[in-house]
Amino acid sequence: MLEIVYAILPIFLIIAAGILAERGGLLSASVSMPLSAYVLRLALPALLFRIMAGAEPSELFQGALWGSLAGAQVISYGIGYAGDRILKRRGVGPAAVTGMACSSSLTSFVGLPIIMNLLPGNREALVIAGLLTVMPILSIVLGQIQLESMRRREQPEVQGRNLSLCLVLMRAIFTNPLILSMLAGALLCLTGIGLWTPLDRAATLLGATAAPCALFSIGLSMRNQLRVGFAGNSGPILRHQAGVVSVKLLIQPLLTWGLLVLFGVDATLIAVCVIMSATGTAVGSYLVADAYKTVPEECAMSVVLTCAFSLLSLPAFSYLCKALGMI
Repeated sequence: MLEIVYAILPIFLIIAAGILAERGGLLSASVSMPLSAYVLRLALPALLFRIMAGAEPSELFQGALWGSLAGAQVISYGIGYAGDRILKRRGVGPAAVTGMACSSSLTSFVGLPIIMNLLPGNREALVIAGLLTVMPILSIVLGQIQLESMRRREQPEVQGRNLSLCLVLMRAIFTNPLILSMLAGALLCLTGIGLWTPLDRAATLLGATAAPCALFSIGLSMRNQLRVGFAGNSGPILRHQAGVVSVKLLIQPLLTWGLLVLFGVDATLIAVCVIMSATGTAVGSYLVADAYKTVPEECAMSVVLTCAFSLLSLPAFSYLCKALGMI
């Protein structure tokens, strides 16, 4: 257990350093936005490009693994969405935000650094973890489809002014630097071209900055997220969050585990997927909720609370995987 804690604790210490830097006035919370942009548009794409370029073709085509992960994510989204509609009797918009909060994982900012610490010499695990960094897009696209459809019903003039919903979403997906960098790396992998040595070294240097910058950025923005979360009536929000935390940090990892076992996926890869699904809610969910002005304070609180409680879920699932000999 101590080994697991030592692998995970540095992740949260860097987040704490960001919190302290913002709290102590060393850096403004506004620094978080350009720092996150640097991670998402340059450092993390460089890391993923290098991971994909160095992968084996067989590692990219694992239908059982990707189908199980997509299934667990969609089911978790459905649980959050249906639970909100049935129990809180709210509309499509708030329910879609709850669905995103219950199913989109913080894979790129927290999950990938943890796998890099837990399994530093396992190239296949690193490839799968790299691919998993784009999995939250599935939940976010599901939520965005429902939110965009709702907006178009409520504001008919939007439909005539903008591109079709399908084109809007396709453009959002295929202009994403993470997806583009992974596709470029996968192309080099499948063609056997490989990476030019100077480019490999440059990508290594850039990629090495992704994890610390991402984690520090989370810490810098944490107090603002809390401020947004408590801006409204915090009592109902906190009661709502108990369900979100339970689905995100317990039900989704168990669903992921069960489906992967059912389809006979390798034990080490099961451990990677379960641990990454036990991370908090992806920040992208809050950005979408805020863009559509649909309960952004709830989603901000989901990001903060699931990230905080993942201090329990991540060591627990990591230890369980270790005890079962999966890592």
